[in-house]
Amino acid sequence: MNRSLLISAGVLSMVVLASGQCALSDHPNCASWVRNGFCVNSAYSVQMKQQYCPKSCPEAGCSGGGQCALSDHPNCANWVRNGFCVNSAYSVQMKQQYCPKSCPEAGCSGGGAATTTAPKVQNANCKKWNEDPANVFCGNEKITADQKKIFCFDTCKAEIANTDNCAVYIQATGATTVTRKAAAGTVAPAPATSTATTTGDKILHAFAKQKCKVDVYDIAAPVLPPTANPTAPKQTCDGTAADKFCKIDAANQAALSYVCSCTA
Repeated sequence: MNRSLLISAGVLSMVVLASGQCALSDHPNCASWVRNGFCVNSAYSVQMKQQYCPKSCPEAGCSGGGQCALSDHPNCANWVRNGFCVNSAYSVQMKQQYCPKSCPEAGCSGGGAATTTAPKVQNANCKKWNEDPANVFCGNEKITADQKKIFCFDTCKAEIANTDNCAVYIQATGATTVTRKAAAGTVAPAPATSTATTTGDKILHAFAKQKCKVDVYDIAAPVLPPTANPTAPKQTCDGTAADKFCKIDAANQAALSYVCSCTA
């Protein structure tokens, strides 16, 4: 995102509106910022979205219409071929921001069918977003699968494919970035096994594929079923019903081990 958006934390704290207060219009640079993921990036607060892009960010929760970008996103031609314009899962505001020229459904002037094939590129900030402990874009339960596909299809390819039974997103001791560790786990009736973490590491997020779950423990070698009196997990990311991304509570992030277990 253009650095001119947020000049400094000190200046920002002076200009951001109070909670729940929407600006009357979008910032002149809003269309560009939205294309770069401003609306769906959890690193930016709702108040910031209300202040800078109240009409273009549905996430701002402000009333009002959208704002048409001046040009299509480089990936627009590919998205249109995949049904972006006619898919009701995508809001009019999203179509206005990403494909104003190619989506008649966006209601922007100059709309029509795409005539060129754009190169398939992801947002330049994806790696930074995903490694940021405050964001963890690909493993963040607040980021939808469609948003991962649109903005960061390469960085989030493991999460989009969901071929791993489980995964944990760990910030190692002293590290400023997050790494993803996949886990094959065990399938019942095979006994579950635990994976120890390094003291000081933090498990920030977890993923459990359908019919699987991730349990985190505050000891390195928990007693596991079917052994009598098993250790109770501190938190469970339960994908029994459907694929599940979970945020690990702050009180449980210093877990010393985790277990991936699945049912047939």
